[in-house]
Amino acid sequence: MKILFLSYKFYPDVGGIETMSDVVCNALHARGYEIKVVTTSAANAATQNRDYPVIRNPSKMQLLKLHFWADLVFENNPSLNLSWPNLLSGKPLVVALHTWIARVDGQKGIQDKLKQFWLKKAESVIACSKAIALACHPGATVIPNPYNDDLFKVKPEIRRDKKFVFLGRLVSDKGAIIALKAFHGFITKSGDTNATLTIIGQGPELESLQREAQNLQIDGKVFFEGTKKGEALVDTLNQHQYMLIPSVWEEPFGLVALEGMACGCIPVASNSGGLSEAVGKGGILFEKGNVDDLVAKLLNLENDQQLKQTLLQNGVEHLNLHKQAYVMDKYVHAINQALNK
Repeated sequence: MKILFLSYKFYPDVGGIETMSDVVCNALHARGYEIKVVTTSAANAATQNRDYPVIRNPSKMQLLKLHFWADLVFENNPSLNLSWPNLLSGKPLVVALHTWIARVDGQKGIQDKLKQFWLKKAESVIACSKAIALACHPGATVIPNPYNDDLFKVKPEIRRDKKFVFLGRLVSDKGAIIALKAFHGFITKSGDTNATLTIIGQGPELESLQREAQNLQIDGKVFFEGTKKGEALVDTLNQHQYMLIPSVWEEPFGLVALEGMACGCIPVASNSGGLSEAVGKGGILFEKGNVDDLVAKLLNLENDQQLKQTLLQNGVEHLNLHKQAYVMDKYVHAINQALNK
């Protein structure tokens, strides 16, 4: 079967949709599907070759030909500037929702309304969480995101001698400033002078976060590692006990929770959006934006060995529901259903 996979963002860009596109494309290709990816993400010198073609910023004519080439179109998050030729080709359409269809303030603009209308055309709509389905398309099939279980895993040979890690873009939505303040509160109340916080990621908030660490006099305990990928990221996660996910934005799902969990970290996350579904029973939730609550949850967790062991065991069971093979079976079922409609 020939599948045209539309992903407005793709490798080498970094983010949740980019990661999901990579995982799904690799899994479909491994199952024998003929894949062609279309994206607006530009290549760079570090871009790796794929086992399938990646067409970047095609012309309108190229895009039209690709749609007619396909047996099925898989749209990984609505992108009307890539999917419009489907109006002419009429090929079966599967749309996966990985974020909210709304403006930042929650209002729906014309483009959002067009996207919701577009979903009615699809033979199958997949939502990454119950929260997304409820807000965007109540009739969607909920298939939680998979993580890359070939890459993210516990490495027993690595010493887990660091305390906290934050992984994400350094933008206000991700709440890295909350992680800093909570870390300061934790070491102040616990007296743990050996505790450290590692911040993995890049973004416009970097300099202000570095200044805040200095203002709190914890800059000697906070390490800004920049962007990490692949084995380097896995190795770093394996050095830490807890992953802080203090998003102030309503996360559609929260793939980093699974990645951290798979590397032996206990996720401590905001109680909003789809994060509770990503964390499951393998982590702890705190009130979104509440630094004091986060500090209290961290102190309680640090002092309760039985709770830590229970969460780690729960995490192993939770991850089984998000392994690529298990999730891709559900994706393939949705694809086959779309073809048979």
